[in-house]
Amino acid sequence: MMDERSIKTIKVFHGIISDMSNVVEDLREKEKEYESLLDENESLRLQLENLKKKHYFGNLTSYFLVISLSMFLASITT
Repeated sequence: MMDERSIKTIKVFHGIISDMSNVVEDLREKEKEYESLLDENESLRLQLENLKKKHYFGNLTSYFLVISLSMFLASITT
């Protein structure tokens, strides 16, 4: 049979292994959260790029409309 000291040692090791198992499980959950945040970040980055392109082309369109209108008004008045 085991003596008291061996039983305490086994309990300590069991506790350590249990704690390590919990830490590993927490790390797996954090990894899933991290991957989800990376995906969300990539999606938001793409949305921002699209908005920037729309804003640029919107400004470009406005610029050409103003130029065209100015040329039209200049041709009417002369």
